[in-house]
Amino acid sequence: RITSGNQAYNEIYTIDDLQVEGIPAGGGSTSIDVSPGTTICSGSSATLTAQGSGPYSWSTGATTQSITVSPSTQTNYTVSTGTGCAQAMANQVITVLPLPNANAGSNKTICAGESVTLNASGGTSYVWSSGQVGQSISVSPTSSRSYTVTVSQAGCSDTDNVTVFVNSVPNVSAGSDREVCGGASVTLTASGASSYNWSNGMSGSSITLTPTSNTTLTVTGTSGGCSDSDQVNVTVNAPPNAGITGQNRICSGSSTTLFAQGNGIYNWSNGGFGNSINVSPTSTTTYGLTITNNGCQDVANYVVQVDPTPSADAGEDELVCDGDRVTLSASGGSFYEWSNGSFSQSITVDVSNSTTYTVTVSDGNCSDTDDVTLLLVPLPFADIGG
Repeated sequence: RITSGNQAYNEIYTIDDLQVEGIPAGGGSTSIDVSPGTTICSGSSATLTAQGSGPYSWSTGATTQSITVSPSTQTNYTVSTGTGCAQAMANQVITVLPLPNANAGSNKTICAGESVTLNASGGTSYVWSSGQVGQSISVSPTSSRSYTVTVSQAGCSDTDNVTVFVNSVPNVSAGSDREVCGGASVTLTASGASSYNWSNGMSGSSITLTPTSNTTLTVTGTSGGCSDSDQVNVTVNAPPNAGITGQNRICSGSSTTLFAQGNGIYNWSNGGFGNSINVSPTSTTTYGLTITNNGCQDVANYVVQVDPTPSADAGEDELVCDGDRVTLSASGGSFYEWSNGSFSQSITVDVSNSTTYTVTVSDGNCSDTDDVTLLLVPLPFADIGG
């Protein structure tokens, strides 16, 4: 009985006609061991090892006992071992499974302190490099970071990466609180970002406004898609409403007191600092008053008119005799009033004793006085002896 491969023949030969080849121990058989298994994932490889005596002949053309293959589709591999009557064959089918198409999604950009959800697709199970499991995960990185997801399906896996970029949040400042006087403008300046929007609808790092009442403004600054906000308070103070009272017309050589109206710190144009000043102008003069209160100022002006003072002259003193009739004439102004009640520039008086007469000379609101004395001289006593 002769066995050739898987066929057996019964033949009768004479010993002289039969050439007998040696048959190795164990007979003419072979098999194939596969590592890691008969099913692989696309792109992977398997090692086929023939069991049996050599030499080896693979369908790939290899002649080694083991071969490594990476089929892209299901493939049948065969190997023959031994020679002659001891030759044996074996075959092995390698099944190739398709890889899942892992997709970690598009890259994300967030602001520091925020969270973002990453969504993967392409398989039935998902494991992330952060240790989280599931198709969707929420992450809160403190700095830019890449995440890798391993997507598995039917024993095969694929990976994909997604990067989460973390932008820093700007530190926006609206500046310190401000005080402004009613009717005045104030400029507010923000810093810490690249663009700014204010709660009153204005934009830009600096804005100018004229508030009529206390106001709180919020500025939102943005840089790199991230934003921060800050507030500034604007207090509107009422002006002190400065005023001046006092005599607005004086005579030359006289003085007057001017009084400040309004509360605050007083500064007069003549250097005074109190709430009143005494002035003695020699000519018509304008006095200014600046009052400061809560950072606000108001100014008032006051004109003091200086009228010339007349120079009264009642004439020279006279020696008169009893019973004389004397005329006194004054000068120096427009209006005259004598101490005897007369309003004429000149008066005539009868002398009976020594008398002083005073005249008040007026010109406008100003007046001056002068005196004249009539000194009575006794009459001589005439006597003629006999």
